[in-house]
Amino acid sequence: MSGEYTNKKVGRLIAAGSRSAIDDVVSVVSRLKAIHMNEYEDDQEGFSLGSPSSRNDVLGSQVSTYRSIVTQTGATGPSDTVPIDEARKMVDGDFYSSVQQVMESFSRIDQIEDEINSIEASTEILTTLEPLGIDLHLLGGYTSISSFVGTCSSPSAISEMNLPDDAYAEVADDVVAVFCVKQHEAMMSSILESAGFQAIEVPGGEGSIPLMIQAADKERSELDEERQEIQSKINAWTEENGAELCVGLELLELDFSESEAPVKIAVTDHTFVIDGWITDDRSEEVIDALSPYCTYTEYEAVRPTIFHHDDDG
Repeated sequence: MSGEYTNKKVGRLIAAGSRSAIDDVVSVVSRLKAIHMNEYEDDQEGFSLGSPSSRNDVLGSQVSTYRSIVTQTGATGPSDTVPIDEARKMVDGDFYSSVQQVMESFSRIDQIEDEINSIEASTEILTTLEPLGIDLHLLGGYTSISSFVGTCSSPSAISEMNLPDDAYAEVADDVVAVFCVKQHEAMMSSILESAGFQAIEVPGGEGSIPLMIQAADKERSELDEERQEIQSKINAWTEENGAELCVGLELLELDFSESEAPVKIAVTDHTFVIDGWITDDRSEEVIDALSPYCTYTEYEAVRPTIFHHDDDG
């Protein structure tokens, strides 16, 4: 076998040792990035798949956090290589705390945008109802009176209608509010339907609709200012820390990959076995790196098969 994964000569590596050394072996394998692991097929008696490291869930959460912030901020990595010891500072301690604070800031922005959307939806309805000149709490909520509030495609059919004494209608442009005793509810519903009536779900609240619109506009403005202030702080943080954020993400992704690597390794209660392919030119390097943690290593270079053809004639 030569060239399935590379155009260089390759060979098969088998390594085994005490299961207590599996974390060190996984670290070596991840650092070298030289072994194409053959994933263990769970069909050999006495062997099973290894388990992710105890840090797998924590690392997965950190990777998700860093990746989300990189995406949302558009941060870019440094132009120069960062030493591994320095990179470690970008996933530990105070820096990670500041990353979490940025994540909380993005969560607050999401909350603000939801609140603004809700205010805008409510304000749109209030603006539609405002021409009626009726306080919001008077548009519904009665026990003995039926109320119909909405728009009509033929509002004149309502304004020109002869209503019974126990009914009242207010019409402003295409917006109508009709009130009647319960016994006339079915009749009024039929009349309104023929006039192209579309009900409006009246929002909760009390008081003057114009004043409520003013209060909603003020609240929306304050929320928008808060959103802009938070976004400015995020931009400043990204300007100062964006490169470190990207380095931290790269390191965390490496750590996370390493934490999952044991699931590709066959294990028993006491031993582990690695089975994989490496290029021939790195075989000595890999074996030397694994030897301190393995009780057995075997490498066999794959020899190309040569086919001979008999010439005719």
